[in-house]
Amino acid sequence: MTTTTRPAPIAARLRRDPAVGLWAVAGVCWAITFGLTVTGGSTAAHHDHVLEHDEHPWALRIGLFLAVWVVMLGAMMLPTLVPLARLFGPVSARSGHPRSARAGLYGGYLLVWVACAPLALLFDSGIHLVVHSWPWLGQREGLILAGALLAAGAYQLSPLKDRCLTACRDPFGFLWQHYRRGLSGGVRLGVMHGRW
Repeated sequence: MTTTTRPAPIAARLRRDPAVGLWAVAGVCWAITFGLTVTGGSTAAHHDHVLEHDEHPWALRIGLFLAVWVVMLGAMMLPTLVPLARLFGPVSARSGHPRSARAGLYGGYLLVWVACAPLALLFDSGIHLVVHSWPWLGQREGLILAGALLAAGAYQLSPLKDRCLTACRDPFGFLWQHYRRGLSGGVRLGVMHGRW
């Protein structure tokens, strides 16, 4: 007598696949981004608005900037975590506290990207300071855009981009090399992957 194993119902497989949750959050973030863009709400958290053109308290302006930054992060960066999260799920299931390890992975990844927000705002503040103190550059704002495009193009052609894409697209070796058990191991892995 042969026994056949029935495949798990689709709903059960979807619950176990972390990609479903990550793509759902990314979709909600895209919807919020679209809504903010259509209604003009995105200007309240635009870096220019935060730095110079608002009479609201600094704490509120920075809070709006960080909120929009996290939404942008969810929309654009969460999908890059899907391949690693899919591998991490079964591996972490063998540890004592798999849910805390997975929460650590997501939290560590988010931590890196949220930490980039004040650095980006500080860098943008520096650009504004240079432009305001150098009238020649202020009259040629196109040079700033050209410089940004050149820097982005240089990154696109650099070996660093290839290394980053390897860690994101094929995370098996990355997980094999850096996996540690537990919450702290998940946070460490999330931080390392977020940096890449």
